[in-house]
Amino acid sequence: MPEASYRWQRSSLEGLTVKAPNVNPADTPDSVFTYIDISSIDNQNHVIAWPHRISGRDAPSRARLLVQEGDVLFSNVRTHLRNVAQVIEVEYPALASTGFTLLRASGAADPRFLFHLVRSRYFLSLVSWSESGTHYPATSAQKVRSLEVSVPTVEAQSEIAAS
Repeated sequence: MPEASYRWQRSSLEGLTVKAPNVNPADTPDSVFTYIDISSIDNQNHVIAWPHRISGRDAPSRARLLVQEGDVLFSNVRTHLRNVAQVIEVEYPALASTGFTLLRASGAADPRFLFHLVRSRYFLSLVSWSESGTHYPATSAQKVRSLEVSVPTVEAQSEIAAS
């Protein structure tokens, strides 16, 4: 099916995703977690290259986003650096920093399509309007999730993501 024939519609990222639970690793101080912070992301290859192993008692206060396979992490800080990765093959349980917007695809989105979408120039141009600050420009998960994007059907998203 040629791309021109895909039926596109407008949706907020919130309409394409489900909210993931926040946790407090200090509640289980002896548990060991994989921790993904912004420095864990290889922004050239868009992968989680340098995750940390931490105990619940040593977890930083920003370690709150419980991630699962397929989730997409979008850095809210200095978004032009494109610190974006899809959670693939990490050791679980895994937590991400609240410095990310965690995008977990709902039935209305293909997780691979979301990953490609949020690292695109198109999406970054939308996000740049929601950033504040000059030395340390940042946005918020709420602002990112409220952004409206154009998306085709889930079937077409899967085709696009596979190509």
